[in-house]
Amino acid sequence: MDITFDDVAHVIQDAKYQRAILDTAPRPSKRIPPLGRGFNAEAFIEKYEISCATVIAEPLGRWFMDKFADLNEKITEEVTGQSRGERHETRFLSFVESVYEAKRQDPSGVAPFGQVLQLLREHRLDRHPLVESFLLESSSHQKPLRKTLETAMTEAVSAPSAKDGEEDVEEEEEEDSMSMTEENAWVAYAQRAANGTAEADDEALDENDVGLVTKEGEEAGADADNADDEDNPAELKGVPSLLNSESGFLDGIDAETEVATYDPNNTAAGGVTTQVGTSRVRTVGAVGRLTAARAGVKSRLHKQRSVDLSEALDSLMLSLCQPIYERFVNHKVGFTHYARFKTYAMQPVAERQIEYHRVLGQGAFGTVHGCAILQTGTLLAMKLMSKKKIKVKHSKSQVIAERTALETLARHPSPYCMKLRYAFQTKDAYNLILPLAIGGDLKFHLRMGPFSEKRAKFYAAEIAVGVGHMHSLGFIMRDLKPRNILLDSDGHVKISDFGLAVPVVGGNLAKGRAGTEGYWSPEVINNHRYGVDADWWSYGTCLFELLTGFNPFSTKHTGLPTRNQGTRTATVKFPKTVPQSARALISALLDRNVETRLGTKRGVNDVLNARAFPFWNGLDMRRIRAGTHPVPWVPEKGQIYAVSQSEMLDFEDDPNGNTLRRVKLTPEDAIDFEDFVDLDEHQKDIVRALPINTDVVHFVEDLVRIPAKTSRRGPGAVGASMASAARKSLRPSTVEALGKNDACCSLM
Repeated sequence: MDITFDDVAHVIQDAKYQRAILDTAPRPSKRIPPLGRGFNAEAFIEKYEISCATVIAEPLGRWFMDKFADLNEKITEEVTGQSRGERHETRFLSFVESVYEAKRQDPSGVAPFGQVLQLLREHRLDRHPLVESFLLESSSHQKPLRKTLETAMTEAVSAPSAKDGEEDVEEEEEEDSMSMTEENAWVAYAQRAANGTAEADDEALDENDVGLVTKEGEEAGADADNADDEDNPAELKGVPSLLNSESGFLDGIDAETEVATYDPNNTAAGGVTTQVGTSRVRTVGAVGRLTAARAGVKSRLHKQRSVDLSEALDSLMLSLCQPIYERFVNHKVGFTHYARFKTYAMQPVAERQIEYHRVLGQGAFGTVHGCAILQTGTLLAMKLMSKKKIKVKHSKSQVIAERTALETLARHPSPYCMKLRYAFQTKDAYNLILPLAIGGDLKFHLRMGPFSEKRAKFYAAEIAVGVGHMHSLGFIMRDLKPRNILLDSDGHVKISDFGLAVPVVGGNLAKGRAGTEGYWSPEVINNHRYGVDADWWSYGTCLFELLTGFNPFSTKHTGLPTRNQGTRTATVKFPKTVPQSARALISALLDRNVETRLGTKRGVNDVLNARAFPFWNGLDMRRIRAGTHPVPWVPEKGQIYAVSQSEMLDFEDDPNGNTLRRVKLTPEDAIDFEDFVDLDEHQKDIVRALPINTDVVHFVEDLVRIPAKTSRRGPGAVGASMASAARKSLRPSTVEALGKNDACCSLM
C-alpha cells in the first residue's frame, strides 16, 4: 500500500491534536494585547456602561472583584500577624456567582424559587454577618424586599436537603401535581410490564375513576416547577376570587372533560414483544375544575415568588458588592488590568485568532475541526459550512436554524446540549465554534456493541434532560439519534446538530419530514403535524439502540422492506438481554398514539419518573439534572474517538455532477450571519489564561500601593488609609502566596 502525502499530514495532525488534548492547563500562543498609552478610564466606563451591576454580572468582573474583597482584612492580618477569621465578602461573592449561573440557565432569566432556596442553604446566608446587617439597616422602602429575603431564608433553613438517590424537593412536588388516578395507572402499567404479567383488563380504568387533571390543569401544573405540596391548602388563602365561577378563571374548562391517559391493558406478557394501546378516562367535572384552578393558582404564585425573590436578591447583591466595587474602580492599576481584558473580551473572534487541528467529523456542508483560540489556549470544535455547498443544496434555512438554536442555548445553557461559543464568516464559509467533545459520538462507541444497562441508563437520563431543556426553550429537535449525541472530556453527553430544529411556540406545530429514517415518528412519516411528541419517539428509538446496538425498525430486525414501514406497523421485538423495566419505558415512548405517548403531556418529568419506571432506579435524579452525577465511563486522555481522517472524504461533486469550483456565489446567496461571542464563557476562558497574560504576583503587590497620580472621579482615587497601613508591612513571602492563590482562583 502506497503512503501518500495526505497520510503523512494526517499522522502529524493526529499527533499535534493528541498533544493538545493531553494538556490540562490552557496554553495560549499569543498574549492578550495591552491597552494603548491613551487609555481614558472615564471614557471606558461610559463606553461599556460600567457599574457595580454590570461588573458582578460577568465572570471577569467577579474575578477582579474577588481580589478586592476583604482587602482591609488581608492587609490587617499582615500588619498584626493574626488571622481575622472568615472572609465574609469573598464568601458572599461565591453566592453571587451561583445566583448568576442559575439565572443564566433559566429561559426566563429568573432563577427558580426552589433553586435559590438551595443556594441560600448551601451558602449559609441566614448566618452571614453582612446579610444580617443589610436586613437590620434596610430603609422603610426596602421593607418588602427585606421581608421577602427573610421569608426565603427561613424556608431554606427549614426545608430538608435532598439526599443522594432522591430527587430534589421541587421535582417531587412536580410529580405530586399529577392526578392520583393517572399516577396509579402509570405505576401499575410499569410494574406489570416489568413483571411480564400485564393482561388485557378493560375494567382497569372505567368511567367512574376520578381523574384529577384536565388538559388546562395539566399544563398549569407542569409549569409550577417548585409549587408547594398539593395537599397544603394554605397557599390558596387570600386568592379565593380566582376560584369563583364569576372570575373567568375557569372559563374554557368543560364540566365533563375527556383526558387521554395511559392504558396498561395491551402489554404482551413474556418478554420479547410489547405493544401499547390506549383508553379514555372521564374526569368528574367539579373535581377537574377545582384542580385546574388550583394548579393555575400554584403556577402563578410560584412564578411571582421567583420574580419577587430575584428582585430582593438583586438589591442585596448590589448593596453588599458596592463597597468592593468602589475599591476596585478607584484602584488605577487594578482597573487598568480589568479594562485591558474587558476590551479584548468585547472584540469579535476572527479566523486569524484560530489555530486549526485535525478533522473530527464530516457534515452535509463541510467539516468539523478541532481548534484552539490563540489568546486563551481554549480547545474547541469548529464547524466549517461551505457557502457553495449550502447554495447547491438550497439549505440556507438549516444554517439559520442551527445558528438560532445554538445561540439560544448560549444564552440559556444546559449541561447536556451544545451551545454556540463563537460565530464568524469568511469568504468561503460560515463558521460555528462549539465546545469540544473529545469522547466522540455514541454511534462511534456502539460500533463496539451495546452499552451495559448502567451506562445506557446514565446516558439516557442525561439525554432526556437535554431534550427537555430544548423543549423548554420552545424548540423541537427532529434529528435526535446516537450520531448526534457526543461525550465530553468528563464523560457527560452533549446533544449536537440542531440544523433541523424548529421553534414551536404558542401551540404551533411542525409539519414535514426532517431527520433520519428509522428515528422518525409515525406522524412525521404520515405528514401529520407534530410537536415535542416526535422527539420523544426518537428518544425511545435511541434508548432501544443504546441497550441493543441496533435500531428497532431496521429492515434486518423487522424483516420489512423499509424502516418507515417498520415504524408504521412493526411490533417492537426486544432481545432477551433488555431488562423488563427498560421494555416498559421504551414501549411507553414508542406508542403510536400521540395522545398517550410518554413525554407528550409533562415532558421530561414523566419520562424520568422513577416511581412509574423502575428502570431509573439507582440514579440520583437531582444530580442528573444538575450535571453532577458520577459518570460510568471517562474518555481516555489523548485518545482520539473518531474515524481516521482518510475515511472522511470530502467529495467535490454535488448530486448533479457539477463541481463546486463552478458554483458562483452572488449577493442573493448571503445569509444574515453576524459575528457572535458567548461573553460569559469567553470571559471564563480569559480568567483561566490571566496568570499567563499578566504578572499576578505583581498585581497583588499593586493592590496595597498608593498610586503616584490620583483623580477624584476616575480610577486611582484610592483611599490612602488602606494602602499606607500595609505598604511596608507585607512580607514578600505573603505577597507571593497571595499571587499563587490568585493564579489558581477562578469564579466559575
